[in-house]
Amino acid sequence: SSGSNNGIGVWCDDDKGTNRFLVHTGFEIALIDDKAQEYRRLEKWQKHGSLTYFEEPSSHPMNAPGTWNQHEIIVQGSRLQVIINGKKVIDEDLARVRPQTTNRKPLNPNRRSGHLVLTGMRGPVEFRNMRIKEL
Repeated sequence: SSGSNNGIGVWCDDDKGTNRFLVHTGFEIALIDDKAQEYRRLEKWQKHGSLTYFEEPSSHPMNAPGTWNQHEIIVQGSRLQVIINGKKVIDEDLARVRPQTTNRKPLNPNRRSGHLVLTGMRGPVEFRNMRIKEL
């Protein structure tokens, strides 16, 4: 939705500890209207489809706010891929990524499990036709 800032987290902990959001205990894929006025100055690693704090998306194949986008998130071993509307935008080895800012603690590169988190930080977000498949 217009002006929204949300995300999907993978490999998240049970408790947020000292983090502001539970999603920050794992890896977050940003779902954000980065064309909105309030988000025009975002870092590249904060844009829609990014691996927030870690990796910018290779492209921005998102539909306009208010229309559906299809996201496929594949985590196999330490490899994470994000595909948006049929276009691969992230393909990373999570054991090798490091934060691109000092505002984020490095995560355990050996971690291979955790919770899937749907996060609503600002503005509405809707999900439909969600499927989780063990690989």
